Amino acid sequence: MKKIVCLILSVLIACSFWEIYLHTSGYSLWIRTEPGKYPNQAPEGVWYEQNSKFGWVYNRKNNDKNSTGIFYQANRDGFRDSSWDSFNPFDHQTKKILVFGDSQAAGYGVREEDRFSNVLGSLFGDGYRIYNFAVAGWGFDQMYLAFQEFVPIVKPNIVVVVYINNDLLRSLESYKPLEKVNKPSFEVVNNELKLRQQDNRETFGEWVVGHIYLVNFFYKVFVKPYLARELNKKIAEAMVEIAKERNIKIFFIRIPPKDAVKPPSDLDDHLIRFERNLYNWTYGIKSHVKRLGATFVPVRDIMREKMSNGSVSLYLPNDSHLNPQGHRLVAEVLFREIQK
Repeated sequence: MKKIVCLILSVLIACSFWEIYLHTSGYSLWIRTEPGKYPNQAPEGVWYEQNSKFGWVYNRKNNDKNSTGIFYQANRDGFRDSSWDSFNPFDHQTKKILVFGDSQAAGYGVREEDRFSNVLGSLFGDGYRIYNFAVAGWGFDQMYLAFQEFVPIVKPNIVVVVYINNDLLRSLESYKPLEKVNKPSFEVVNNELKLRQQDNRETFGEWVVGHIYLVNFFYKVFVKPYLARELNKKIAEAMVEIAKERNIKIFFIRIPPKDAVKPPSDLDDHLIRFERNLYNWTYGIKSHVKRLGATFVPVRDIMREKMSNGSVSLYLPNDSHLNPQGHRLVAEVLFREIQK
């Protein structure tokens, strides 16, 4: 009995020290945001405006250049695609490709004509029209909502879904903290996707996760990626199912961050990458997308090979967004994959 008591006391003391360490080390608590709990304090900004269906789109009144000196012109629906304003629903001869994504696909820091979707259009020629429905800061869930909205309208032959790992975590949230604007979010109920509804009640479990750092640490490390993986798997399934019903070819492509394609500089760099890749793998959907029968377009190794000797740059300076050369490479890889 004494040994059991000593063991319990040792565990409590260790947990207490760990709790104190997390409190004092700058550890950042993670609590999943809830619909309705966060007011839209800034539903319109220089570059964005609130949208009831998707959370936000590009500001149609924006006449300013962004910090990179690139002008963003939003079309009638708040997307950065000037060709969409002249879309002809009665054109049944031209093949159509739809692109959904975040700031990488929207072309942050590059001109509209330099984005991979525009370059892809030039590679295919006059027989194709490509429409880009990507918005900066979007999660995988918002891409799905735009997919639901525009696929029935455009009736495309091909859909391309472009994401970064962080977009999969964004699907968990109902609020964009920097811009202070709400967004829709989903949950999986009885193996089905359901839009989350406002619920101001705080359960005991939510209180514990939000106030006890040690519990939050394990929740953030283990539960958060599990929630993201299960949710985004269902979102991917829903998109693939719609694509199959409509006889649409669907491609998923993940854009890697800059430091994932640059050669590691030292042992610490290797260890940091290993830790990040392990965490990313736990909530990634690459394998699941392949099992669904969709095409996952690999670009990381191709980009890594291009940048291996340091003579080629595929990203903007001091930024993890693609530069025009990076967009062209993605367009060329996609072009080859689509033609297979």
